[in-house]
Amino acid sequence: MDLISQLKNADFLMKALRGDFQKITPYPFRAEKKEYVPSPDRQPLERSTPEQEGVRPQHLENFLRELEDCKSIQVHSIMVLRHGKVIAESFWKPYSPDYPQMVYSLSKSVTGMAVGIAVSEGLLSLEEKLADIFPEKLTPIRNPRINALTIRHLLCMGSGIRFNELGSVEEQDWVKAYMQSDFLFDPGTKFAYNSMNSYLLSAAICRKSGMSLVEYLRPRLFAPLGIGEIFWETCPAGIEKGGWGLYLRLEDMAKLGQLYLQKGRWTAADKTRQIVPETWVEESTKMRFTTMMGEHKAGYGYQLWDFPVEGSYHFNGVFGQYVVVMPKQDIVIALTSGSESLFVDESAKIIAKYFGKESEDVRQKSFVQRPREQYSLRKFASERNLFGATKIPSDNTGYRHVWKVWKDFLGQGKQAELPPELQKINHQTYMLEKSYGSLMPFILQAVHNNFCDGIREIGFRLTKSFCTVKVREGNDLNYINASMDGLPRYSRLRINGEEYEAGSVAKLCYDEDGRPVLKLYITFLETPHTRVIKFVFCGDRVILRFRESPSLEASVELLCELVGNSDSALEKTVMDAIRQKKFGDRFARILKPRTIGKKVETQEHS
Repeated sequence: MDLISQLKNADFLMKALRGDFQKITPYPFRAEKKEYVPSPDRQPLERSTPEQEGVRPQHLENFLRELEDCKSIQVHSIMVLRHGKVIAESFWKPYSPDYPQMVYSLSKSVTGMAVGIAVSEGLLSLEEKLADIFPEKLTPIRNPRINALTIRHLLCMGSGIRFNELGSVEEQDWVKAYMQSDFLFDPGTKFAYNSMNSYLLSAAICRKSGMSLVEYLRPRLFAPLGIGEIFWETCPAGIEKGGWGLYLRLEDMAKLGQLYLQKGRWTAADKTRQIVPETWVEESTKMRFTTMMGEHKAGYGYQLWDFPVEGSYHFNGVFGQYVVVMPKQDIVIALTSGSESLFVDESAKIIAKYFGKESEDVRQKSFVQRPREQYSLRKFASERNLFGATKIPSDNTGYRHVWKVWKDFLGQGKQAELPPELQKINHQTYMLEKSYGSLMPFILQAVHNNFCDGIREIGFRLTKSFCTVKVREGNDLNYINASMDGLPRYSRLRINGEEYEAGSVAKLCYDEDGRPVLKLYITFLETPHTRVIKFVFCGDRVILRFRESPSLEASVELLCELVGNSDSALEKTVMDAIRQKKFGDRFARILKPRTIGKKVETQEHS
């Protein structure tokens, strides 16, 4: 079985390097993500002033500014809680408190909470063996170590199972593939980070409860915390992925951290409940293994990591999605970002600098109110938030709707304000050569198994301060609304049947040859990712160059890390070749797509 798995991994990697994405998995893509609709039953956290909770506003503003100034972090949103109350929050446009965000591996910590609740209800035991939970997935010829594998081993990433995230795109039955996998080491003897351990925890709860993981957690965790509706991606068999795929609003992330800081207790409507057992919070935050996390050592408990502040720990999601819990300081920090680091990055150093040690600016006693500092802190946040933004309807008629909104503007002769070279672009449609350039960032395509065909047609409508870009890709026709005044405009994008909210801005400039250039920044608001498309216009042609943030190179490094625990010589050879970029032009065209389009005659804009 191990040899077969290694061959499948190698075949997957070679298909990826050839750009054969439509046939890269043995199961078809299944659209899951629908339009996000805010839940009416979500309950906000209590707000307070920093001074009342013993923190100087100026200290918080300095903290936020240093986070913002660190370009390697690319902060998207942050919320700071002290004594259970929100004392600072900020969202960097186009991100908004209204939308949940895909939190990647931070999902694991929520799965860990579910296990703790299930254990308290007698549904699971930490010493229960997977072989007893999924006996039908075993084969007569199997590695005998599978018989000793327990829930506890999964929780602390000590399973030793070879089947990892890469294998999940090669198999339709993830539980069966996991149970038939070979081992890297004896269970419980070493640490090997593997998201499939968390997936098996999710599958175990689903099997024992007879419910989906979200159904199980809704009355036990989400509803008591006032979190509202939850979307969690599932595997081909319909089981929540456990180790990734969960979407949470920033405030919901902060609530989960506060719940753990309060030892699993939660108060709502003057009633206190024990949501997660106190003993589970204590056990799960004990670090059982020490490993390298990025460039420094870190401890791992039950589906969470320690944090470089004494007595602290955090829930961690790749690309900078964190919930940091600091019990001694009575502080919780929830952070989303677009960092290119796989684990805790410079944000950890900045958090530790401002909150890790006793300071006159952070104390238990309250401060005298400082109105000027409060105003400055609020001003900092408001200048970055989406205040005053106009959300434009963006269904399939959105292109014409937007143009109807602007027809009076154009009818008054304002179109003449466009430079002559841009008037030649306005109302034009271009057909593109085939390429790997897509509307969706490549890492999102890979995570969702939602691989796209590449953009084939684009069209433009421009004013001096606003544009709409028509994009045809596969069977999808999308209209992207973007401002050129720095204030994002919104669009709802449909990609292979899934719905994504986007906030976009555009910039007009000229290259060194004097050619007009349109740079379009499309941020997928429910993810850490932004697609950047650069249009260079020359005569009746347009050149498109694609990149994304976080960069695709960082995402490739992520892939290398995910299979880095393997001892397969074949896999290591392929991954080393990827790192060293030995696959030439084809790999370069995937990493940094480029294509050319030619103007076509159309009556659409007449």
